[in-house]
Order: sequence, then C-alpha cells, then structure tokens
Amino acid sequence: MIKELVLNIIVALLALSSLLINFLKFNHYSLLAPESLIFFGGIFAFSFFLGLLAQFGGKFVKFGVYSLLLTLLVDYQFPDFIQSGGAASTVGHLVSVFGGLFILAWVLHRAISQVMVSVFATIIFITFIVPIEAPQSEISTALKEPANTKLPPIIHIILDEHIGIEGIPTAVKGGQVTKDLLKNFYLSQGFALFGKAFSAHDATRLSLGSMVALGTAPGGENVQSTNLKRGTWGTAYTIQENPYFQFLRKSGYKLNIYQNDFLDFCGSSSELIARCVTTPCCSIGILAKLPMTAIRKTRIQASTFLELFVTYKVIRKVYRFLDHIGMPIPYWDWERQFATISGYNTLNRLKSDMSDVGKGQFYFTHALIPHSPYVYDRKCNVNAPDLWLTRYSEQAIEIDRWRDEKKNIKNTSESRAERYSLFFEQALCTQQFLGEIFGRLKAKGLFDDVIIIVHGDHGARLPIIGPSNSNNVPLSAEDVIDSYSTLFAIKAPGITPGYDTRLLSIQALMENIVKGDSWRLSNDGLVEKMSSETRLKDSSGPGRKMVNFGKKLDLKSKIPD
Repeated sequence: MIKELVLNIIVALLALSSLLINFLKFNHYSLLAPESLIFFGGIFAFSFFLGLLAQFGGKFVKFGVYSLLLTLLVDYQFPDFIQSGGAASTVGHLVSVFGGLFILAWVLHRAISQVMVSVFATIIFITFIVPIEAPQSEISTALKEPANTKLPPIIHIILDEHIGIEGIPTAVKGGQVTKDLLKNFYLSQGFALFGKAFSAHDATRLSLGSMVALGTAPGGENVQSTNLKRGTWGTAYTIQENPYFQFLRKSGYKLNIYQNDFLDFCGSSSELIARCVTTPCCSIGILAKLPMTAIRKTRIQASTFLELFVTYKVIRKVYRFLDHIGMPIPYWDWERQFATISGYNTLNRLKSDMSDVGKGQFYFTHALIPHSPYVYDRKCNVNAPDLWLTRYSEQAIEIDRWRDEKKNIKNTSESRAERYSLFFEQALCTQQFLGEIFGRLKAKGLFDDVIIIVHGDHGARLPIIGPSNSNNVPLSAEDVIDSYSTLFAIKAPGITPGYDTRLLSIQALMENIVKGDSWRLSNDGLVEKMSSETRLKDSSGPGRKMVNFGKKLDLKSKIPD
C-alpha cells in the first residue's frame, strides 16, 4: 500500500510539476528563485493530497484524479480548442476530454500509473533539453543614410491610459491635487498643454493606429492582430502603415523605438528604424527583479499560471455564480495582473538612454503606465498586490455577466473612486519619471532645443458604464470623459507654451502638427473642424460626439449615439 501511495503521489507531482516547469522556463524565470521554490512546495502539498485521494478513494476516484491531471495537460496545450464557441461549448469540450481520458484510464487500469509516470517524466525531460528562445528585446539596424545632425532631437512619449487634465475627476479624493500637480508640471517645463484633448478611440490599437496614420487610414484598418505565445496577453497587434515614421525618416531623423509586445510599431517599418527596444508586457519574467517579497511574487506567479487554464476559469465562474445567487461564501478576488511593470521598465530604459540624445535623433516610446493595474505609488514604490487593481471592478462585472440588460456596467461609484485614487498615485509616479528624463536633457544642455511630445492614447477607462460594441448603450458624460479624455502636451519652438482648453482630438492635433508647417499648430481653424467632426468609434455604430467637458457640464447627463 505504501508503494502504491508513493506512486500515486509521484504521478500527481510529475504531472503538475511538468506544467509549472514549462511555464517558468517559457517565461525565463529561474526555477530556483525563492518564489518558484515556494510554488513548487505548494505543488508538492497538493500532489500529496491528490495521491491520498487516489489511494484511498477507490478505483473510480483514482481514475478521476488521473483523468483530471491529463485534462489539465490538454487544457494547457490546447486552450483555444477547448474554449472555441460559447460557454456551453467550452464546458462540453472539457467534459468530453475528461470523459475520454477517464475511459482510457479505465482501459489501462493495470498500467495507468506507469504510463502516467513515463508521459510526464518525458515531458519534463524534453522541457529541459529543448532550448526556449529568449524574447528579442533589442534590434539595431544600420541605416543607409545617417541622421541629419542639423535637426533638433525629438522625444515622443505615449503614456498609456493617461486621462487628460480637465478629465480628471476632482470630486474623487486626490483628484484636484493631482490635476494641479500635473498641470503645473507641464506648464512649468514650457509645454503647450491641451486640457480638453481626447482620443477618437478608447482602445490602444485603434487610437495609436489612427494617430500614426496621420489621417490616411482609420485605426481599425491600420492594425493587424497576431497570436502571441503562451505567457502573454494572447493577442497582440502590429501597426501596418506608419506615415508618421516615414515622414520622420525622410526628413533625416534616426528612429529609436521603445515599445511593448502588445503593439508592435517596428515590424512593418523595420527599414526605417535604427533601434527597436521591446519590453514584454505580460511575461512573469519581468516580475523577477521587482523589489517585493517572495511570498507576494508567488501569488502573482500562481495567478498568472492558473489563468492559462480554461478549467480554472470555468470553476471560478461557477463559484462566482454561487456567490451571486446568495450562497454565503467568500468573494473570489485574489488574482493580479502586472502589465504596468513593463511601462515602468520602458520609461526606465528611455531615461538611461538619454545620454545618447543628439541632433537628428527621434525617440518614440509607448509605455504601459499609468495604465492599470496600479502597482506603484507616487514615489514609484511598489504597492502590496492587494492594491494592484485593474480598471474594472470584478464584482460589478461579474454581477452583470448574468444579467444581459446590465452587461456593460464596469464599476460602482465606490469601486471607481477606489481605482481613481490609486490611478492618481501612479500618474504622479509617471510624472516623476518624466521629470528625471527632462533633468537629464537639461544637464546635456538640450532641453531648450528638443521637441517633446507627451500624450495618452485614451482615458483612464474607469467608467460606471463602458462603451459597447453595439454602441447603443446610454453613457453619461462622465463615462465618456473617463473613456476618451486624454493627455496631450507638446514643447516645440513653433508652438506657444500655455494652457489650451479647446476640445481637440489627439489624432487631429498630430496630423496638423506633422503634416502642416512641421511642429507648428495652424491657426486656420482646421484642427478645430477636424476635431468637431470626430466621432468616438470603437464599435459598429455611428459613433458618439465628444462632450465639451468643463466645470458647468452635467456629468450625469446621457450622451446619445
């Protein structure tokens, strides 16, 4: 009996460890890091439990345990197949896979333990001997023509999910202070700051895809989706046409791009770019160097690992449904995302490269910060994972997933205020980074001459009700501002510093500044006209018109399609 018990424990341990080892190695995370060892300890404890269950639960329970372990392997390798179709189809696929494997275990009952040991030991062996390609973090290309050293340097920084100055909700605690600090920061540095700037889209790929197109293509027509490998967001996008980069290269600039692997600016423009630095947005490899305890890192590891399994997601949905119908059980809310860390790393790399800035150089940066989750406080210290909230309240979302008429509710008033207070902190951390970058430019004597553009791609996206694909959900003015108001500041010789409260889209601003009398803003009314004709469109509907937000606006008023 002891021998059989040990064998059952070994089967479970090999099965679960094979998945975790593959996950960690794919993400280039050390198996011997303290947090990894803690995770393996948890795997051993669970394997011991499964071994006891298989040993003393009878043969049907044993076959069930073994079938579950094999189902997890199939789930890990083929999640797209399992979750193809709707919820019923997903459950049907899981039940079919489990049932088929149960029958197989029954047929092989005399040798199933040995078969399982052989299968999972082989998987572990292959995982160790097959090299896993490291992500390409930096690519340099020798350009045929050198940079024109008569041109002023340009630094273009996109701060993902940064709401505009006038869009900051001052009714939320900390809002007025944050608004004043950000406004004073940009104005004191000599920027023209557009307090009522907005984006035509509330999705990054569409907003930036249309921005770099300079009016030649809608955002949706200028991005192509690509499937990423396991360990990332799963879907990424590539900018197709980039007239902005083409203009700059033709003008004589050497292009240096700092991006994340969610949205690729380099792939389709490789012949224009001298250097492309890519930071993985969602691989747990970026967690390793974070100044945080091993226990807290283990929580994030486990969260990311489990999120890969459709089986886990189904169990979580069932659990939350039981919570919704009134069963007295604790709310399930311990998972945490960490994409913001990549934004911190991107800006940190840009800051370190400021010593290379010179005439004819163009630096373009897309950083996922102050994008949620809210990892950092205003001094850029790391928050406890409990504060790493995403922009939507899971409780608000989950309640409404079961009620179609309210499926677009994303936050309650309380959860929105809680998230904004954390957003303000992270926005001030981002400002601290910019201050350090500007300080390095000043130390080199370049700040007065360099052209700097800093803007967001959309709002903080913390609405009560969010925009929908059908575009017919009534939104309040506050919802629209939360989703589309965004930062836009520029410091250039041809643009007068100061605070501008015209309602202007960032797409119209960039097109006007670049395609007209370069690095100047025309005063012929064109940018106002283009902005007034802009429709907020991330859906199949006709699009809404941006509200002219300000102190006198009724934030609860509904904005029609």
